[in-house]
Amino acid sequence: FGAGKRPHPLPTTMSDLAEGIKRLRAAYVAVEKGSATMEAERRQMRLYRGMKMLDVGDTFMHERQGGTEIAPMSTTTELEVAVHYGLSPESLLFVLAIDNAVQMGADVQWLSAFPAEAEVVFPPLTYLQPTGRVQHIELGTN
Repeated sequence: FGAGKRPHPLPTTMSDLAEGIKRLRAAYVAVEKGSATMEAERRQMRLYRGMKMLDVGDTFMHERQGGTEIAPMSTTTELEVAVHYGLSPESLLFVLAIDNAVQMGADVQWLSAFPAEAEVVFPPLTYLQPTGRVQHIELGTN
């Protein structure tokens, strides 16, 4: 790898991952298209992402500029799972409001070694823009 040598495989890997996630999402939408409850469920869907030992800067939250996750982004439909992954002195819990299937990641629960985590994965370079709503919760040491 380097000047005059073969290219690094990471860009191709990320491109393939992004394409696969988008195809899984499209397949899910195609299968569920006939479902009368699909659109009602999608309008109300909330996904969660728990992150530990992380503090976002003022630019992200208060100026609402947002940011991009450069890797595939893992989320869950289960609040308890996200809280478990984010539990630390400096926790951050994202709540993603999904309004339609185009905003949805790929449901990979059926592929997972941990199906109880109810994972929904988004492609690399997913952009998150905060709404400006912030809730601070302090947990006791009990």
